[in-house]
Amino acid sequence: MADPTPFLSTITGASAGLVAIVGGLLVNRFVGIDSEQQGAQALLDQAEERLRIADVRAKAAQEVWESFEAAEFLDEPDVLDALRRGARDVTQLDRELLARTPLTAEQVQHYLQEAAAEFALAQQQLDESIKPASELTAEQWRSVTWANADGELDDALPLPRWPRVREAAFDAVVEARAIEREKLDAAKRTKLPYAIPNINSLLLGAGFTAPMSPVARALITNRGLQRSDQSRSQLTADKERAAQRREDAQIEAYRLRERRDAIVRPDRQLWIGLGVLLYPTIVGIVLPVMTMAGGPTAFTGWIRALGVLFVTALVWLLGYMAYLAVRLSRRGRSSVGRSRK
Repeated sequence: MADPTPFLSTITGASAGLVAIVGGLLVNRFVGIDSEQQGAQALLDQAEERLRIADVRAKAAQEVWESFEAAEFLDEPDVLDALRRGARDVTQLDRELLARTPLTAEQVQHYLQEAAAEFALAQQQLDESIKPASELTAEQWRSVTWANADGELDDALPLPRWPRVREAAFDAVVEARAIEREKLDAAKRTKLPYAIPNINSLLLGAGFTAPMSPVARALITNRGLQRSDQSRSQLTADKERAAQRREDAQIEAYRLRERRDAIVRPDRQLWIGLGVLLYPTIVGIVLPVMTMAGGPTAFTGWIRALGVLFVTALVWLLGYMAYLAVRLSRRGRSSVGRSRK
């Protein structure tokens, strides 16, 4: 009887060759995916770094803009009056006053609490630095302004975050001195037995300048308003540019992340290819090798069935290759159609 071993060896060799060809294509595809994945990940890392830098710059621009707007808001006379009255919560401010600032209520609340704490501290420090109420008359106390005293008091007090808040605290202390002097005068009901000294030498000593004229103060105020408007426009533009750059970086990072994820996930065709490869591997290699291991001596029905299975595996692979060819052909025609449009 004929030995079936050469027949089985031929089936095994042919199947191994076919599996090697198709498997090589799939391995090449997986290697390509890995290379694309590494390139996409590198691009994504760069985009995320740009996003991180843009986010830091946007936050910095936002903080600078908020600080500027907070300073402008706290410079409002109505806000300073509210601080003098002990306002500590945004609900204690008028709605019209809140409408003057682009800050949100939460932001105003944060800065208002900071300003209130600084107001209380400055009031305490100024109360310890300014002379007693008995040194001036009530009228003289009320004529004292921060412009007369800031040169001396700046050296004695720490640098504030909100200068106008400290000025308001100074006005509150001076007004308290005037009220205290009125109470002293009312209690004595007599004139002072001594002449009132010069107002410029009573706060911390000599060195205070005379009050600024209204015209000069108005000119300085107008220049300050012009600079304030210019600064607001510049800071607002910087904030918007930084926010736009951050948004662009976010869009770019999202796009590259989607691209990376699409590369990382093997598409459906790869899994189909692995499934197609599995069938000829089993019927053309595994089963014939197991049969040869049993030492067959004749062509049995099982060996003939292996031959039929080998033919079906060959048809299976050829059908898969034809499917890929048709699919690629359709994709090529659709790409040409889109390019013509």
